[in-house]
Amino acid sequence: MGISLSEREIEVLQHVARGETSKEVGRALGISERTVNWHMERVFVKLHADSRAEAVAIALEVGILRRPHDSRTSP
Repeated sequence: MGISLSEREIEVLQHVARGETSKEVGRALGISERTVNWHMERVFVKLHADSRAEAVAIALEVGILRRPHDSRTSP
C-alpha cells in the first residue's frame, strides 16, 4: 500500500494510539496543540482515515505502528 508518513507524523500517531489528547501530545513533543492537529490532518489524508481511531487501526494494519507487547498473552 506504499503509505509514507513523516517521522513526526508517526511520532504523533504513536501518542494518539496511546489515547493521548492533542494537548497531551503537544506537551510531550514540545509542539503546539494546533501543530499536533495539523500533523493528524496530514495522517488522515495519507491513510484515507476519517478519525483518530481509524488512523491508528490502519497504521497497525499496514505496519506503520506496532501493537505494544502484552505480557498477559505472551510468556
